[in-house]
Amino acid sequence: MATVAYPYETLPGNIDLKVSSLKVDGQSAEPFVEVNDRRVDLFKCKIDGWSEAVVHVSAQHPIAALQDYLEPLLSDLTLTAVAHCQDTNMRQTARLDGPNVSDDYARWTGHLELPRSQYAGEIKLKTVLSGPVGSSPDRYFGESRAWSVWFEEPPTHSVTGSIEILWNDFSDPEDTPDLADYQDRTFYLDLGSRPTLYLNSSFDGLLDLLEGEDTENVHEAAFRESEYYSIAQSVWLAMFNAAASSIKKEEQDGRYDFPESEWKRKVLKKMLPKLMPEHSPPDALRRINASMEGDVDPWIQSEALSVIDRLIERSAALRSMFDRINRSS
Repeated sequence: MATVAYPYETLPGNIDLKVSSLKVDGQSAEPFVEVNDRRVDLFKCKIDGWSEAVVHVSAQHPIAALQDYLEPLLSDLTLTAVAHCQDTNMRQTARLDGPNVSDDYARWTGHLELPRSQYAGEIKLKTVLSGPVGSSPDRYFGESRAWSVWFEEPPTHSVTGSIEILWNDFSDPEDTPDLADYQDRTFYLDLGSRPTLYLNSSFDGLLDLLEGEDTENVHEAAFRESEYYSIAQSVWLAMFNAAASSIKKEEQDGRYDFPESEWKRKVLKKMLPKLMPEHSPPDALRRINASMEGDVDPWIQSEALSVIDRLIERSAALRSMFDRINRSS
């Protein structure tokens, strides 16, 4: 989440972005669009040698929020779709048509043409809102949450925060898995071979809060962001402790090595350079292993929380949200 402070009003919350349709070499490919997960699975396409995917998008935001918070007239605002691929360092943009006004919303539509030859792995697709501030054109006002467009099948787990997330009715013993014993909790984290975060759809208000698209109410947006980051911090700490408890000690030379599990190795390799930057990986693994086996070092847990906070940008994001609340009051 961006934490830059701007010398002018920006938009609270996010633009609501949706992928409205998808075509691959002119053929409809909408079954590859996973709306609930904000994901497009192009790797599932079976067209041999396909060359181009066309992603049609639509976006909207309440007119009242645009008029209350932003300096420019509605007609002077521009919404741009941005696709960025880290693997190929390719960035592509397209200005969307609009805004068109209906039902108290400003709406934009457009598309991006994505050549298969220029992309690999994952593309992050989002929209960016801009407009004039005084005599300065094209100033940043806000953006949407990103969609993931996968040209290749994603790994079963990545430590960038994209573990599998599923809604489950914890109050229903017939829902799989059976989480009835945890129905008073907001989430349950399964740290098996493929970590999965289950969110409790029967917890009153949680589904509406986390899946809500109300970006006009800055206090509700702040509550939503706070809950997002609270869950993320708990998940990261649990993953770190599970990975730390699986550190291996080689019998032959007594050296310490990363766990065999791929996701646990990734968690530790992500955190160790920030947790113990002055220690070699074997020495850092030795110290963490000793703490897990009884020679408790409270500093490791405290510092792990600090590292996680920086990784997910929790404190910075909350400071930015508090600033928006203060400016709106």
